[in-house]
Amino acid sequence: MAAMSPVFGLALLSGITSIVCGILVSRRWHKPGADWFVVCAVGASCWSLAYAAGMLVSDLSIRWLFEIPVWIGHGIVPVAFFVFVLRYTGRVESLSAVHHLLLWTIPLLTVVVVLTNDVHHLMWTDFRFERAAGAATVYYDKGPWLYVHKLYSYTLVGAAAVVLGQMLAARDSLYTVQAVVLVAVSVPLVAGSLIWLLEVGPYPQVTATPLLFAPVFAVATLVLFRSTLFDSAPAARRIGKRRVIDDFDDSVVLLDDTDRIVDANDAAERTLETERTELVGQSIDVILSETAAGVEPGRFTTQLESTAGYRTYEITISRVSDGRENALGHSLVFHDITAETQRRQRLTVLNRVLRHNLRNDLNVVQSYAAQLEESVDPPHDELASVIVEQSAGLAALGEKARRIERTLDVPDGTPARVSVADVLAPIVERYDETDAAFTIELGGRSLSRDAFLDLDADGAHRHDHDIDVDIEFSTYRTILETVLEDAVENAVVHGGDRPSVRIAATLRDKSVELTVTDDGPGLPEVERTPLETGTETALDHGSGLGLWLISWGASQLGGSVSFTCLEGAESDDNGDGDGTENDGEGPDEPAGTEVKLELPLCLERR
Repeated sequence: MAAMSPVFGLALLSGITSIVCGILVSRRWHKPGADWFVVCAVGASCWSLAYAAGMLVSDLSIRWLFEIPVWIGHGIVPVAFFVFVLRYTGRVESLSAVHHLLLWTIPLLTVVVVLTNDVHHLMWTDFRFERAAGAATVYYDKGPWLYVHKLYSYTLVGAAAVVLGQMLAARDSLYTVQAVVLVAVSVPLVAGSLIWLLEVGPYPQVTATPLLFAPVFAVATLVLFRSTLFDSAPAARRIGKRRVIDDFDDSVVLLDDTDRIVDANDAAERTLETERTELVGQSIDVILSETAAGVEPGRFTTQLESTAGYRTYEITISRVSDGRENALGHSLVFHDITAETQRRQRLTVLNRVLRHNLRNDLNVVQSYAAQLEESVDPPHDELASVIVEQSAGLAALGEKARRIERTLDVPDGTPARVSVADVLAPIVERYDETDAAFTIELGGRSLSRDAFLDLDADGAHRHDHDIDVDIEFSTYRTILETVLEDAVENAVVHGGDRPSVRIAATLRDKSVELTVTDDGPGLPEVERTPLETGTETALDHGSGLGLWLISWGASQLGGSVSFTCLEGAESDDNGDGDGTENDGEGPDEPAGTEVKLELPLCLERR
């Protein structure tokens, strides 16, 4: 009986396996190529099940009818596999109706040829039964259209293999396994078809392809759900790259190795005010005179004329190479810096006015106010004192702005080794005539102000060279000095009448931690909020520039800064005045502010 034949069993198993795999993949319909993989599975099940069912029929007048679904499935599988590979790899996102018509023309004609074969015999002749491996198979002489259909199928599968081979040539480990598996599962199907077509082997009447869908789709199922074929499809990256360039706000122009434009994104069309079709083929020096001597990787600034006037662009040129570092051309990215350039010019002018004109005028105001303070009688002399005090504050604010500008400008040259003790010594010494008490902790050792200033240049006590308490690291010294100056100044000024300032430097695995702590009333929330949010508003703003200078300076040094309001003992709400804790009933009193800097041990040149 045909139902007991292994050929029948394999064909039936292949049909069922194809259906199961199609159902499983349909749950991931939104993934690239998943819809066409399901179509491929439908074609395979149609082919295999029709081939199996035909073995159960012994009447030739009925048996030939089963060739119709067999060849329908045969036409679906190669076309669907080809489109699946294109969609999965991101070569195409969708096909137009014309493309579909071209792809399906041969399979549709094959169905028509099968239905009308008795008229022209283009598909087969001498259709007859022949038993093979216990199955009632059919055998016939192959017609010319059958060879046309087979050649078309092999062409589609070969084209899909070429696309997958490009993935392998890219040596992308993320998709190598997927590409190898997809090529590997197509090989036995094509081999089985060729064996039948060339009538090789002991059973030339048996078509091996519909028998092999079971193991092929079983392997594909494992790859789909064990290696996440559709979870990480290369289409996501290929299409993503293309979309990123197309949707990029900056203009992108691609050149070949002769410096002619081969592609451009939508932004480039708007920037150059020229359609992409007109740009392609032009030499880049027609657009950019700076490239007349040749395109070389680098960065330069230029102005381009547009209908809205001149715009300033920073153009970055990069080399485009293949996997073997062979130069294929260049990419040019146009970044519009017109607003940034104008803003820099405005800031330069305003900074000059604040630093020069305002400072000079304030000096005059201060001088006349001081004379007025000495010449007028009380209580009007207090008015002159206020003028002197406020003008001095404005002058200090202008000086702070100058220091911020110096801090934000990255110094020329590379970072150098800096001694923490060497940087701190002149800062601490500056407060010699004040009531501020200093404690300096270096290398895990606590020193008084006098003991710290007694350190020599090597970070050891002049009278005890066995004690090494210094820390060195690579950074920009001038910026570090500015940041620490302001951190210590804030601690002294806001620390109360007799401020107690603690400066600590701790060496970590890959960083240096610098903290400046005072025992004052703590940093008000109105000062912390702008620093935490990164911006100031009309309602949320600080009272000066010192904390911003510390924050910006830390960023320039490649590190970070935090401002913490320390909590002290709970307030005494019992009214006994003994200053003891009140069992947690009163709010915590602020116990000062901690400024903590985290800076890298070795700062790279910026």
